[in-house]
Amino acid sequence: PAHDLTLSAFFYSIFYDQPGQFGGTASHALDELDFIVQWAITDKISLSGAQSVAWSGKGARHFLQSAVSNFPNPATNFNRTWYLTEITLTYAF
Repeated sequence: PAHDLTLSAFFYSIFYDQPGQFGGTASHALDELDFIVQWAITDKISLSGAQSVAWSGKGARHFLQSAVSNFPNPATNFNRTWYLTEITLTYAF
């Protein structure tokens, strides 16, 4: 939208190459969608903001189930959605 403002969007589909090492049989770990805004305030100072969301795949559900199986009263719903918001101020010197 402007020479000092950058907008980006990324989509990742992440797979395990050896799902057995994480306690499961499915290779699809998760899908992730990221939106990023970068603003070059000056030549040396920039501000970035990111909003991300990730959804567990069958491989992640297997891993989570295996990871908590020995806990007392373990969780039973492993179909998870994770959210991340990040703000970064950068100074180049």
